[in-house]
Amino acid sequence: MSVTDVSSATWDELVVRSVTPVVVDVWAPWCIPCKKVEPIIADAAATYGDRLTCLRLDADDSPELVARFQVLGLPTLLLFVDGAEVGRITGVPRAAKLTELIEMIIPPE
Repeated sequence: MSVTDVSSATWDELVVRSVTPVVVDVWAPWCIPCKKVEPIIADAAATYGDRLTCLRLDADDSPELVARFQVLGLPTLLLFVDGAEVGRITGVPRAAKLTELIEMIIPPE
């Protein structure tokens, strides 16, 4: 699986109605630390394949979603199961921390 862009227009389709757990990388083009998260999310997408949906949300393009989920800093990773937020990481995560959270929400192989 690859990392897909999500926006207000596609939020319900890609997050709320997703049949798999979802990780949303909230980022902005001007955010230097956000660039460090890109390979971490790409690795998660490759590792978990069809068991996890990995998305990127440009905070500048979707301020209403940033406000709705009270994202106060970038980067922020939001984790969803059945359309409900079940976890978040603010700042650049250690890969092990993200893996730990993902392992708690994905179904076993």
